[in-house]
Amino acid sequence: MLQVYKNQNVGQAQMQAPTMRRITTGGVAGLMPTDTIQAGQKMAGAISNAMTEYQRIQDNADLADALSELQVQSMTYQGDYKKTRGGIAARDAGQEWMQNVLSSGQEISKRFDGRADLKAQFGQMVKNLGAQSFQNGTNYSVAQNEVYLDDMRKGAMASFKMTLATGSPQQIEQEKSRLLEKLALTYPAGRDLSAVVVAVEQEQAESLLERSISEGDFAEALALWNDFKPQLGVKAPAWLKQIKEAQKAELRFAITVAEFERKKAERLEKAAGAEAEKRLTDLLSGGGLSVADVQGYRDFLSADDYRAWTERALNGPKPATQDDRAEFIRLTDMQIRGEDVSKAAESAYLDGKITQSTYKDFTSAVISEEDKGLLSYLDNALKPSELNANPAQGVSYANARADAMMYLRKNRSAAFKDKDAYIRGVVGRYSLVDPADSTLALPMPRFFEGARADINQQSLDGALLRATDAFNNGDISQEEYEEESERIQNLLNAWTRRQSRRTQMEE
Repeated sequence: MLQVYKNQNVGQAQMQAPTMRRITTGGVAGLMPTDTIQAGQKMAGAISNAMTEYQRIQDNADLADALSELQVQSMTYQGDYKKTRGGIAARDAGQEWMQNVLSSGQEISKRFDGRADLKAQFGQMVKNLGAQSFQNGTNYSVAQNEVYLDDMRKGAMASFKMTLATGSPQQIEQEKSRLLEKLALTYPAGRDLSAVVVAVEQEQAESLLERSISEGDFAEALALWNDFKPQLGVKAPAWLKQIKEAQKAELRFAITVAEFERKKAERLEKAAGAEAEKRLTDLLSGGGLSVADVQGYRDFLSADDYRAWTERALNGPKPATQDDRAEFIRLTDMQIRGEDVSKAAESAYLDGKITQSTYKDFTSAVISEEDKGLLSYLDNALKPSELNANPAQGVSYANARADAMMYLRKNRSAAFKDKDAYIRGVVGRYSLVDPADSTLALPMPRFFEGARADINQQSLDGALLRATDAFNNGDISQEEYEEESERIQNLLNAWTRRQSRRTQMEE
């Protein structure tokens, strides 16, 4: 920059070329460079001014650098302060932030030793920044103090809520007094706390109402609602509605429980009656039934059954040598429909309409869990919909179930595979559409990849190949392999028939 000033002054000197004046001394004529001397003096002054300006700029730059460094240190200190000091611990933030600036400024100002003017200027900068930091710290302290007071209010309210949930009325009132005292201390003196008191009492009312409702004490809830109605304000109607709805729900639940217990008692009573009938029947069939036996089971028998058993005890059993056909068919129909036939069979046996062996056949555990699963398959495949009953289909279903029941009764010890094959045959015979002609009605192979829409010659060949590999690797047994092969073959037959029909239709 000094060079610039030099060049500028030199240029001015060049533009003002000195004039030579003739001087006569003692008659001797000569030339003196007066203008040249003046030009040199001007140039020296310009150079001095340029040096002074350069020094001023350099001093300002040094002051700016020092102030910037001080600001960075101050901001770093304040950032760290906020991370570790909050709430009540930040009460002296203004003084501490200012003191940090003053201390750091004093250390930085050492670089201006020997320059009293610069040191004084920087000292003023430090004071200004210190005052600003003091104000910022004071603002932070005030904000953190409010956070601290708010935490105090929240903590006091949480303690009050906990007492509301479990405390006695006396404990609640004591905790309420402590809460209001703490709230008064956390707000500025002279502030109107009526709204705060209303909020506390509303919280008390709602918590106690919720507690009474949850405990099912609706009389207490209604009493509380009446007591705290002013505090509830616009929420009062909603709380009254909630109490009444909870009361109705409790009543409905009580009715449901009572109905459950009633049905449970009926089931137990029925089971006890059935057990009494069974034991009396055994005594009668063995020829050892007495009136005393009947009287022993009187509590488990209806009035009509008690009279009937008393007559049987007096008159003895009426054994049948052969079954009454009409009665046998009636009992069979009941069993096909899935009804409990034990009571009806017992009455028929005691009245001499069926033989003892037939009675035992109807009342013994003929249907195993395995057989129930097979019958469930038949029901799902053929049973008419209750919403769209078809009389013809209903008859067809009844006949199919009769065939299945007859087979299962006569072949109790048959292998499951044979039973399954027979039941599937019954389904096939009684279906309105031949299941073998539809891929939708056939079970899917285990090793088939894809959905039913992907069934074709290639996909079924792939399934058979994967099943063969699984068998060769010992992953499935011989029986599982045969079952898989049969499923694949059935699907292939159905798919082939469907393709054949499509070809015929196109022709």
